[in-house]
Amino acid sequence: MEAIPFLRPAIAIALAEARHKAGLTQPQLADFSGLSRSYIAALEAGETSFSCESLYALLGVMNVDIVAFFQRVEGLRAQKPAISKPGRGRRRTITIGTTIPS
Repeated sequence: MEAIPFLRPAIAIALAEARHKAGLTQPQLADFSGLSRSYIAALEAGETSFSCESLYALLGVMNVDIVAFFQRVEGLRAQKPAISKPGRGRRRTITIGTTIPS
């Protein structure tokens, strides 16, 4: 069980939303932040945690205020998002009442 329920999927959704709003692809965000594309993909899939340094780098590139980011995370947590278990050869998916544009 998570220490803070629904936190990881809420962060994943908020991060993907911020990237889409900034008009960036995962490879572009990786290039600008100095982080790997696979790490960003794992964050957006809710498969891994982030360090404070990584989060600041990502939010800085996207010009997102950290307070606003965590306000969005809290709003998403209230909707109780869930990470589905991946099938063979598939990535995890996160489900919630809202849809992230592709």
